[in-house]
Amino acid sequence: DSPTANDPLDIEICDIDSDGFHTFNFDVDITPQVLGTQSDANFTVSYFSSLTAAQDNIAGTNLDGTSYTNTSAFGIESIFVRIQNNANTACSDIEEFTIQVFDNPIANTPTNIEICDADRDGFHAFDFDTDITPQVLGTQSDTEYEVRYFTSLADAQANVAGTNISSSSYTNTTAFTQETIYARIQNNANSACSDIVAFTINVNDVPSPNQPTIYRLCDDELSGSNSDLTTTSFLLNTKDNEILGLTNSNLDFSISYHTTSVGAQTSATTDVIDKTVPYTVTD
Repeated sequence: DSPTANDPLDIEICDIDSDGFHTFNFDVDITPQVLGTQSDANFTVSYFSSLTAAQDNIAGTNLDGTSYTNTSAFGIESIFVRIQNNANTACSDIEEFTIQVFDNPIANTPTNIEICDADRDGFHAFDFDTDITPQVLGTQSDTEYEVRYFTSLADAQANVAGTNISSSSYTNTTAFTQETIYARIQNNANSACSDIVAFTINVNDVPSPNQPTIYRLCDDELSGSNSDLTTTSFLLNTKDNEILGLTNSNLDFSISYHTTSVGAQTSATTDVIDKTVPYTVTD
């Protein structure tokens, strides 16, 4: 009986350690495809690095079918598979398939994006190409790899065309709500070689404080016939509602008081005033 070598699928490997080499097990991955419905008791499948070697079938020229490492890093290599009748090895057939190792990228974790929304509508157009892609790539080449963005992990994993979002202009879907974005980095030569990382975007409301009126107190501390005008104590949190006004909620915003303008601008803790206790001013 003359066997038929069924055409097996080519093997493409994503290389996690990035050295360009992989140990292939043809007996597991290829032999069942070549045999098809033919009996492995009647036929033997062997592997060669050239068509001539497969045709000559000289003992010792065949490759190790259980453990074969490609000879060139990240290169494509042809393997020739021979199926032959155990009773008469001249009854045979030969097929060819290729093996190739692709570099698998690593998705570096980017920083989350926090936006202060000046127009207070709760939405912002994000440019991931500028803010996120360089972080995800790190030192990896932007010509060898592509970074795509998705709103769900399932979409990022499936990588179906059209499910990715615009990387140069994406507007959040819900005002003032944190949203998770998934960045997928993939090899341009083989998109299956990929990695995924998540980050968040958040648009924060910017308060519009009211200018408080001057805080005036009457000093009724008397010393003999003269008032003591050297010290006066103010309870600063009594100004909170006036500063918040009707457009700012104390659920969304907090107020702190500082002894310097720089401290207030940077929200420093070194010059912050405890507004829950009387603040004493010395003249």
